[in-house]
Amino acid sequence: MHTMTTRGRLLPLAITAMAATPFLMTPSVHAATTQHKIPISISGKQVLSIPSIVAPDPVTGKQTSWLPAMDVETIARNLGFDAHWINGVNQLQLLLPVGSTAPSEQTLSYHAPKENQFITLVNFKPVQYAPVLQQKGQSTEDYLPVYYVMKTFKSLGISSTWNGSAWTFTNPFQTTNANPVPYPLNTTFSLTLANVDAQDEGLPTPPVPPASPVTLTLPFISSLQSSTQAFPEANHDVPVEDYVQTGSAEYTIQAPMDSVEAWYKQAFPTQGYHQVGSGQTGNFKTGTYSESLIFAPTSQQSVDPLSVTVSFEPIDNGQTLVDYWVTDVVLPPRPQDTYLPSNISEVDVTVAGSATGSSTANSAASGNSEENSDHSSIRITDATTIQKLVAAINGLTNVAAEGVEGAPSGATTTAVSNAPNQPASILDTKATLTFITTTGQQYQVTAEKQGQTVLPVTVQGIPLADNAGTVWTTLEQFVHLPQ
Repeated sequence: MHTMTTRGRLLPLAITAMAATPFLMTPSVHAATTQHKIPISISGKQVLSIPSIVAPDPVTGKQTSWLPAMDVETIARNLGFDAHWINGVNQLQLLLPVGSTAPSEQTLSYHAPKENQFITLVNFKPVQYAPVLQQKGQSTEDYLPVYYVMKTFKSLGISSTWNGSAWTFTNPFQTTNANPVPYPLNTTFSLTLANVDAQDEGLPTPPVPPASPVTLTLPFISSLQSSTQAFPEANHDVPVEDYVQTGSAEYTIQAPMDSVEAWYKQAFPTQGYHQVGSGQTGNFKTGTYSESLIFAPTSQQSVDPLSVTVSFEPIDNGQTLVDYWVTDVVLPPRPQDTYLPSNISEVDVTVAGSATGSSTANSAASGNSEENSDHSSIRITDATTIQKLVAAINGLTNVAAEGVEGAPSGATTTAVSNAPNQPASILDTKATLTFITTTGQQYQVTAEKQGQTVLPVTVQGIPLADNAGTVWTTLEQFVHLPQ
């Protein structure tokens, strides 16, 4: 089982995990012998008020306090963890902020929790097995004993007091900045990207061949060594478009993971990148755990696709495995034979769709037109109108990336806007334009709009991105189309 989360901080802390206390398990009981609200305070401020019940501890047989598992998750989140209670498998997963570490030598061997037992995992490593209680009633709810949860929090450096009627935490999870490994920040290497996976997905051949491979310059620690060890939890997404180029490289370094991460966080800005995210991935059965930093060029627009993910995993002998994974959508240039010539003398436009019956031609722009409830036909012979339409279509320069999940061809990444819940009468409108030259040569162009979403413009069968909706806007100046 893998889990991936995104975080924003890079801060380290070593933890000391407590071993489990052996105990005999007892069947689930109706535990609500006492129930009252418990105020939860952190650093002198009350943040929650949650129900507590009192029931026997299966280990000692004595009465003890229990809290709903989902509320324990909320407490942990308020303390600075990415916490998850996994119902059904009885797991309390605590992920430390990216940059913090949990020593593997102070964790337990994994085994599936027994009946009426839950497991606490810190960064996917078991640190405690403890009893769980199910409150019987109209709905079953899991309860965790305060005593055992306090032990885990204490092992993570979080002090608290419990007096049976209130739970007070002195501090949230504390972190400190790691010192980056002492190597120059301006050392780089070149990584060449290429499309190597899309064909394996059985996608149709794209209308325009993919562009040539791209080479990037990326930060590189001078003492990194090429690795023969595979990165088991690397975050590698398989490309599903023929225009996605990828590249990867793996290295090892004799240094702790948090210090290596700190170096990359400082080095990437020197090469024109900024951090846009981070993540954690692991497998609780094997105990493997990795963290990732995600970078993008500072100069690129938010819709641009280049992403550099650097992942880190602690391995044997104090080493860190470093994995580069780069993805970029590299669109081919527009084919020259799709540009419209200057000697266009006539444009025949057919507008079809669920609400095209009201479409009419602008009298100044059209010669004659035919309409019915299904389509509108317009013949444009006005030179100024033709010139504007040709200029709008020839202004499109990028081939649209092809979609693969049932969307219209080329419609996945080039929508201008989207207004959901549109009336059915204007959900789909398609304009087919035939440009005719003075010598009789014809060029076919289609523009489509679903609600307020503008799809790519197809010229001679080639989908072209029209992110600004220029062609449709120009067309609407002369043909009254649904808004």
